[in-house]
Amino acid sequence: MLDALYNLSEKKNVLVDRKYRIRHPYTIVTGAARTGKSSIIKQYLSTLPTAAYLYIDLNDLRIDIETVKLELEMFCRENTIHTLVLEAYTMDITLPNVSQIILSTEEPLEIEGFEHLQVYNLDFEEFLAFDTRYDTLDTAFTHFLQTGSYPELYYLPQQNRQSQLQNILRLSLNPLELQIMIHAARLLGQKVSAFQMYERLKQQQKLSKDMFYKTFYTLIDKGYLYWVQKYDHARATKKLYTLDFNIKNALTLQKDFSRLFETLVFLEILKKGSEVYYAEGIDFYIPKENRIVLTMPFSNEDVLFKKIESIEAFIIENGVLRVEVVTMSTEVRLGLPYAVIEMMPFVQWAIVEGEAG
Repeated sequence: MLDALYNLSEKKNVLVDRKYRIRHPYTIVTGAARTGKSSIIKQYLSTLPTAAYLYIDLNDLRIDIETVKLELEMFCRENTIHTLVLEAYTMDITLPNVSQIILSTEEPLEIEGFEHLQVYNLDFEEFLAFDTRYDTLDTAFTHFLQTGSYPELYYLPQQNRQSQLQNILRLSLNPLELQIMIHAARLLGQKVSAFQMYERLKQQQKLSKDMFYKTFYTLIDKGYLYWVQKYDHARATKKLYTLDFNIKNALTLQKDFSRLFETLVFLEILKKGSEVYYAEGIDFYIPKENRIVLTMPFSNEDVLFKKIESIEAFIIENGVLRVEVVTMSTEVRLGLPYAVIEMMPFVQWAIVEGEAG
């Protein structure tokens, strides 16, 4: 079986370049299903001689995992394998002694000597590389909002994309995980506790508290759900977000563009890796950068002044130097004595955010 995999000539597919780079000889590529982990790994492998690596996807139904466990180390030694890739890796497989090992998982694993590469869905900059048909950034952004951030959706006709997003989630999640995702989509961007989620869900189905909590936190560990903590109030209720802003439209009939837009902005900030919090009247506060990000898609300068007045004490007390207000189209810059306030369209803000990350 390992001979067959080794001799299987991988087609050198044309893959759209992502922002991620495998730089360490021992790397664990982590991320939710279908976020592009395999493509990133294959992009890296395309730079190596075919004879130098062995690629095994343990989700492939043709592969007998027991055979892999028994024969992998000897096979790598006899064939002088330089780089080993194990997709969907689990800790019960002993890793052989080779020069480079790349593992992919959904849940984070801690293995001594390995670095982590966290993969997310497309950000706006990456989307522009995937879909180059548009003459203006505004037109491209409209398409991004309609489609979502899963890479594979851009290869499908527009009318099939929402049903495919549902299929992705059905295939990636067990029934309870999917039900929790549906409830999370309804509560997108709201302050909610795990207990409140449990109370809502148990009204619809028989459900043990232990199973709910285990499943809920697994979804957070895998990167399907994100919690944002209130700044300086660790025990306060957290705000809930999903890994794709368009999941709300795919899993519910509710229409709330402000929550969708807020999630979109959060996901752009998340990929930079800085700690993100919320506060009263403040969508996102990044202490490490002395920066606040507000989402006000259809606002104007007068509304902005009132908003800044309401959070002025927080800005001064915490030494915030910059307040970025992300909109759909409005652009205003205010120079106040204590901070720079800049209102800018998402298409501009996201590109600056991506370059800074």
